[in-house]
Amino acid sequence: MSPPGPGAGSGRLLLVLVLVVVLTQRLALPLGGGGAQLPLSLPLALAVLGWGLLGGSLRLDRTRTRLYSLAMAAATVLTLLALARGLSPSLFSYLLLLSLYLAVAVRPTDLPRAEVDRVLSAFVTLMVVVALVCSAQAAVQYLGVAHEDWLARVVPQPFLVQGYNTGDPLSYGSSIYRVNGVLFLEPSFVSYFLGLAAVVALHLGRSSLVVGLLLVGLVPTLAGNGVVILLLGVLVLALGPRRGHLRALVLPVTAAVLVALATPVAARFATRLTEGGNEGSSLSLRVVEPYGELLPRWLADPATTLLGRGAGAAGEFTAGEAQGLLAPVVPKLLLEYGGVGTALFLLFLLWSVLAGGGERPWTLALLVGYLVLNAALLQVTLALATVLFVHLLRPWDPTEDPPEAAAPAREPLRTRSRVRPEAAVPAVPALSRPALDRWLDDLDGLDGLDDRDGG
Repeated sequence: MSPPGPGAGSGRLLLVLVLVVVLTQRLALPLGGGGAQLPLSLPLALAVLGWGLLGGSLRLDRTRTRLYSLAMAAATVLTLLALARGLSPSLFSYLLLLSLYLAVAVRPTDLPRAEVDRVLSAFVTLMVVVALVCSAQAAVQYLGVAHEDWLARVVPQPFLVQGYNTGDPLSYGSSIYRVNGVLFLEPSFVSYFLGLAAVVALHLGRSSLVVGLLLVGLVPTLAGNGVVILLLGVLVLALGPRRGHLRALVLPVTAAVLVALATPVAARFATRLTEGGNEGSSLSLRVVEPYGELLPRWLADPATTLLGRGAGAAGEFTAGEAQGLLAPVVPKLLLEYGGVGTALFLLFLLWSVLAGGGERPWTLALLVGYLVLNAALLQVTLALATVLFVHLLRPWDPTEDPPEAAAPAREPLRTRSRVRPEAAVPAVPALSRPALDRWLDDLDGLDGLDDRDGG
């Protein structure tokens, strides 16, 4: 079996990547003692990207690769400086950053719009199935079946990602739990992907039935992630050429509201919407308290402000004295890599995912989710989903950023040239062994040149 070639192979490869990101997010590889784990989706995603690079359906983008190299070189230097200052940066956190964002430097070789739409349509179909699972999870609880983590019954605990709440009661003492679609880390994660799928379905002009199933499945998650993704996506669609597709929202929104009103979900949603920035609330822990806690530590001294306190510093703080606090991307970067590392990383990431064409009405929503709502910098599922749907899944032209052509062959250098010696020095060729040998031979030929113009 050979790797897929350019063209249709890019679409098939990205579909596999979608399946990896969505379906394997709860699986992990244990890393020795102490409970350390590596989410399985990261090595699988890197393997898929490597397979595409070998087969030619993917390739490294020159500009994005240079920006990646610059940002990661800065992270490396800042990590070494943290060690020299007597701090204890996390090697795991540093290596996770390097490996996770390799995907940003990659691009499909050739991906026509029709192929993009096929992959997006397959994603919507997958999430319709997930929505039906979520609805069934909620329905059986109302029929008296106790909530249970079904995946934990078949997968040993060391191979399940730890530290996430797969379900919690709608209210204190309630026997009804929020749903997670079985395969998703938390209700907020399945809500995120259902909201994204609803925006993609509207973009593609899918039927009201499809959009309705997605929204009904989103209701029992009782999570705001998907609602924010949906609202921002609908806003962008309303301002674009496909605003007519929004007619498919009328009946689904009505159905979702009726389902919510018929259950305790509506009251819980109202409570979460009105809790606002109350200390300790979900919203406050995401968008208010992290800045009040992390930014003063970043500004504590000039060295930390400029260079940071090393990889993993924010994670140590939120896992210790500020347990339960989330660390959004920007304050985490500032505390760990300082102003220098943060500026270079954001330049690399934002330019890489925003440059280029393609109509992607979910871009704003996913970037808000990545930068503001979630602790997404090293969260494998959210980071890969953002890169996949904002950067990779758009039409790519093979003539865009073409590979560098081989250097043309040059005539042998004359030994008695009338030009100035400095003008006769040949340019350094591409660094292959034969080309380098020829270049060195050319330099040897300069020894006999006249030096009558000065030296």
